[in-house]
Amino acid sequence: MLCGLRCALLMTASLVLAACHGPVSSERAPLSTSLHRVVPCLDSAGGPVHVRRDEDLVVLVHGCNSSIAKFKNLAEVFRARGQQAACFTYDDRDSLISVARELNVALDALRGQLGKGRITLIGHSQGGLIARHAATAVDQTPVQVTQLVTISSPFSGIHAARDCGLMPLHIFTLGITVGVCQIIAGRKWTEIHDRAPFMLAPPALAPEIQRHLAVLTDETGACLVPGATPCKHPDVVFSLQEQAVNYVNERRVQREVVRAGHTAIVGEEGRVPLVLIGLLEAEGILQSARSGDWEQRRAELERIYTEDRPQGWSGGLGQGM
Repeated sequence: MLCGLRCALLMTASLVLAACHGPVSSERAPLSTSLHRVVPCLDSAGGPVHVRRDEDLVVLVHGCNSSIAKFKNLAEVFRARGQQAACFTYDDRDSLISVARELNVALDALRGQLGKGRITLIGHSQGGLIARHAATAVDQTPVQVTQLVTISSPFSGIHAARDCGLMPLHIFTLGITVGVCQIIAGRKWTEIHDRAPFMLAPPALAPEIQRHLAVLTDETGACLVPGATPCKHPDVVFSLQEQAVNYVNERRVQREVVRAGHTAIVGEEGRVPLVLIGLLEAEGILQSARSGDWEQRRAELERIYTEDRPQGWSGGLGQGM
């Protein structure tokens, strides 16, 4: 019993470390966000998002221990390039499958608003797992997404959560480890370890998905404070092994491995995610800047990632950079 309690305590510690677009139309159609969880990326109050018909839309899904604010700057980059973007918000302790169903409800509502516009779904970390669940062909229900982009997502299961998938351990500890897993990870605890069905045999992509761009981050030695010696705040969460995409004979999947930290890859205040922006441009997901002057473009990006915006900013269409 003492060994069982010790295993439970060790697993608790390891889980804590890991837990975690044609012509512009003037027509704007408000989408009900109180029901569908789609909001402007800088509006924590959940105000309505306005989409322009017949234009493409990027939907951003944040990761665990994060929020829609994580993507406010990237959404502004899309806006500055003449593209519309919105954020999907959710309870990050909920079941990934349940959240994915809610996301599909939101995407279905968006499809009715967009007309001929296409949807690109971008998810970071746990948000990538949710986006991948939403892009699964199940129940013959059409998926309203054309492109899927996942960034730093643990498609082979979270290493620190591996004990949550050990049934003999749960029996040996008289269920103590089950309680620990639930306390640390929430309702998704059975879905994030390496023995979860989705990790072992992920369902096929829905036929509507033209491409899955899987961005894998080599986080070796990454630090939240660049140049800090020694590094007091590592930016390392998932290994490349944890991020391995377990598709079988799936030609629509494109893997790109980049050297970047888990947090830095999507940017933060005062730090432009040049690697991700360059990759999205190269893949045609983010429109190239109109200005050919690199210094001017970089200055504009730095402004976006350092500028304070009023609460409730929704990011209307602006001039391209």
